[in-house]
Amino acid sequence: MIDPVTQKIAIRMWNEAVAMATHEVEIEKLSAEVARLQAAASEVAPSPEGDAD
Repeated sequence: MIDPVTQKIAIRMWNEAVAMATHEVEIEKLSAEVARLQAAASEVAPSPEGDAD
């Protein structure tokens, strides 16, 4: 049987790995949302390099 200290360390490492994976998924979702919003904004706003009077 695994000793309690090793078990606590393993559980902590597992929880950290799950948290990191969750953050990666959230980052991917947010990156996709940013790209979508940038595309939508470029459709309604003139380009900064465009003609300025």
